[in-house]
Amino acid sequence: MPQRNCGKPGHFARECPKGNSGSNPTLGSRPGLQQRPYDGGGTRDRGSMATLPETSAEMKAQIKEEDILVERFGDICRTAVRLPYRPSYGTKGKQLELRTNYFPIGMPRELILHRYTIKVDARHDVNGDELPAPKNKKLKQIIRILLNHLESRSLKSPIATDFKSNLICSGKIPQDAWNPTIKYFHEGDNAPGKDPQEYQLHIEELLPNLHISGLQDFLNSAGGSARYESKESMLQALNIVLGHHAKSTPTTTMVGANRAYTDDRETEKRSLEAGLEAIRGYFLSVRLASFRTLVNVNVSHGAFYEAKLGAGANPLMRLMDKIWGRYQLEEQKDNWSTLESFVKGLKVRTSYLKDSDGNHITQVRPIRGFSSPEDGEGQDPKPKVEMFAAPPNRVWFYLDENDGKDVKKQGDRLKGMMGGAKNKYISVEEYFMSKYSVESDKNGTYPVINFGSKKDPRYVPTEACFVEPGQLAKLNPDQTETMMNFAVRPPSDNKDSIEKRGLGALGLSPIAPTTREFGFDVDNEMISVCGRKLKPPSVYYKGQKTAEKAPGGWNLKGNEFEASLPNALDNKLKRWGCLKFYDSSKYDSAMAEFRKILRTCGIQTDEPFTATLNEAKMRTWIQKHHEQMDILLIILPAKETALYNRMKRLGDGDKGIHTVCVIGGPKQFYKCNGTYCANVALKFNLKLKGTNHKLGDSDLGIISQGKTMVVGIDVVHPSPGTGKASVASMVASIDKDLAQWPVDLRVQVREGQEMLDKIGIMLQSRLDLWAKKHGVFPENILVYRDGVSESQYKQVLDTELEEMQTTSRSLYEKAKQPRPQFTLVIVGKRHHTRFFPPENSPHCDGNGNFERGIVVDRGITEARNWDFFLQSHDALKGTARPAHYYVLWDEIFTNTKLEPTHKVCQPGLQPADRLEQVTHSMCYLFGRATKAVKIPAPVYYADIACERAGRYLVGQSTDAESTTSDNRNMTAAQRDKLCGELQVKIKVHDRLKDDMFYI
Repeated sequence: MPQRNCGKPGHFARECPKGNSGSNPTLGSRPGLQQRPYDGGGTRDRGSMATLPETSAEMKAQIKEEDILVERFGDICRTAVRLPYRPSYGTKGKQLELRTNYFPIGMPRELILHRYTIKVDARHDVNGDELPAPKNKKLKQIIRILLNHLESRSLKSPIATDFKSNLICSGKIPQDAWNPTIKYFHEGDNAPGKDPQEYQLHIEELLPNLHISGLQDFLNSAGGSARYESKESMLQALNIVLGHHAKSTPTTTMVGANRAYTDDRETEKRSLEAGLEAIRGYFLSVRLASFRTLVNVNVSHGAFYEAKLGAGANPLMRLMDKIWGRYQLEEQKDNWSTLESFVKGLKVRTSYLKDSDGNHITQVRPIRGFSSPEDGEGQDPKPKVEMFAAPPNRVWFYLDENDGKDVKKQGDRLKGMMGGAKNKYISVEEYFMSKYSVESDKNGTYPVINFGSKKDPRYVPTEACFVEPGQLAKLNPDQTETMMNFAVRPPSDNKDSIEKRGLGALGLSPIAPTTREFGFDVDNEMISVCGRKLKPPSVYYKGQKTAEKAPGGWNLKGNEFEASLPNALDNKLKRWGCLKFYDSSKYDSAMAEFRKILRTCGIQTDEPFTATLNEAKMRTWIQKHHEQMDILLIILPAKETALYNRMKRLGDGDKGIHTVCVIGGPKQFYKCNGTYCANVALKFNLKLKGTNHKLGDSDLGIISQGKTMVVGIDVVHPSPGTGKASVASMVASIDKDLAQWPVDLRVQVREGQEMLDKIGIMLQSRLDLWAKKHGVFPENILVYRDGVSESQYKQVLDTELEEMQTTSRSLYEKAKQPRPQFTLVIVGKRHHTRFFPPENSPHCDGNGNFERGIVVDRGITEARNWDFFLQSHDALKGTARPAHYYVLWDEIFTNTKLEPTHKVCQPGLQPADRLEQVTHSMCYLFGRATKAVKIPAPVYYADIACERAGRYLVGQSTDAESTTSDNRNMTAAQRDKLCGELQVKIKVHDRLKDDMFYI
């Protein structure tokens, strides 16, 4: 086997004559496989990493090779700002070697992937009406039959599919096989029965074909101008190939496109009681990095209704028994309504119907409810139901001879309601027993299930229903806690699960048929990469006093806020009050402790206005006294979301008074705990325009000059399918201390819309606020944008950045200022990259994670992209998730004219180091805590502000919503009207709009 390199200085794996047979290297021991110039930054020694130096000799060689690749991009890095190339790798911090949950993929260089789409012709009923298109499990079965059909045509090349619309084949599919007619049969059957449903399929080839050699050349190219136009198509194809095994395994259920949950003897699971269970599954995604292709594998946890995943189903009766046992529903008067709410929407399988051959017909339908005396209102004759959730012997429906005439027109739904008896009422029990031999419980324990609606019920006894496997379940608080205890594990445990179980469950082992047939080779151990541990920034309080370090952060004790009550004449809080819902003997001591903490933090206070009132009288009291107070402490009786929402809407919107809500329980405010009171004090000071702490100039780089406005943007969406509006927020700094972050909130025009509608108007409001304080607009604008997927990067550039630049250009021209320099960084939280420390690492915390400050910009990234991962926080438990940062646009950090002039600002840093340093420091600026957080403060604040706006909208109705039953089907005019009405409801009072009311 040829050496990875010859050891001669300057010879790296990509270009070493002993390691390569040409310009496109191959791995000598496995002819035809892609050479891995390095196996991820680690060593060939698969032993404990505790024996490795923090940066091994081989790792150093790999670092040098990556540096050469970036250097060879030349001037392109310095001149191209649209999706800028990586200008350099970061160098600051202590280098260390770490594992990450990526696995190299070896692929035959000569392999060509042929892509095809699958289309299913629409079917029509006897009247010519188009039937619903097959989807989900039925579509999957149709494609499974198609694969069997292609295999019967002696197609020698392996095929993979997503079981939706795509086929990937290592060879061509003959054109005479492109338009098959398949005869449908149910999963579990071996062949179609008599008179089966027929589906006409069409296979169409997608061009160009995907050459693995082209991908390898791109990843190994040192030319910065190299392009690979098929990159996204290749990634999609590779994901389909590697995902095929899990999707085609009967005992595996897929959630989304990438999460697989397998139910076998190796599956890790835990009972959540009440018929639910937590299952540990795995996530898979193919990623590209410099010189190689990787597969990212992570643990994933789901809560399911108990049923054999991917196989048979459990009786619905058994699920109901477990719910009864968990909640002791027989002791509750409202037990049936509680049970109905638990199973409503649950998909169940029935198979009592038979086709003309006598084969059972499987149907999967959601439960709409239980039988009810209100069913069938308006029908003549109306069903007879004795009580809510009546059993089969207490529910009768009318069966007449005319029902049979509609069987062909309405299909199997009415076919199941026919029997020998005509023109009479028949009980559900009698009908299903005589027609289908479905026997009901003699004690009448279980209710009749309604698969129709209240107006048009469709009855089936519980005894005929089976829980469809693979359904995610909603959890109550107790179950959520159990689920979290199951999911939250030390990094080492997750690493073991991924390597020992996950790879096999996903079919990434050498014996898995799909990877073997395509010639893929996936390593069985995680790669190693080079990371760096950054120094934390210095945190200062009043008088430049440095905060003392504490576990997970720093200590506020003994320090005063950097600045408090900037608008108070004598630095004393006089205009404030306290409202409580009930009297407590602990109130006086708790309030004394709270005022003491405020005083030690630098906030002197007078006695607050105090009142004990119920909610109705409280609103009247606030109406009378709100103009006499700047801030109001409200002591809630319990953690009651609805009450909290009403108080915030009243204070933030209606009356314009800051409110801070606490819970008056023995473990909360009335505990008289100094830490609890200090956390409340942090909120007080921020709402009152104060500065809790600040960082040193050297930690903030160019921002410390006071000419850069930092912006945080986020969008939050309602639950899918509700038709409700999404809300966008933009926070922005107003000075170099980065303590105050006022926000602009906007309702989005369309549900689920990620791109901001009025981002130009929002930015203008932030720029005007900056100019109001400084007299000029900022010279630079650094934007951190949250909530954007990789597929939306181009949209952000083409819409959001374009609009921000256009708006600022207009404003600056009027002010006779040069246009501002923009940098736009995407902040990613919903990814599956994790870092795993070596055993006995000195950089490990007590939970088995790396200490905060770990940055990785090599090994799992592409040299052409400017991105990096940063774990800025200490995870309290579980496996820490780093944030991912991707630079979409840069005119600040690569601009040598903007280098900091202050000596303490470390001029001369590489652009990558500057951005990483500023981003890391931003995570220490979240004023509501005395610790570093996982994402930069402006993004965190934007997220909190969106959440506050969502609270304003809870339970609110509008005229526009009342004009249509489904907001998703609104016209443009209706949608605009709705957004206008909702915008009024999230409007913040003028007295608070420039404050941090949302904190």
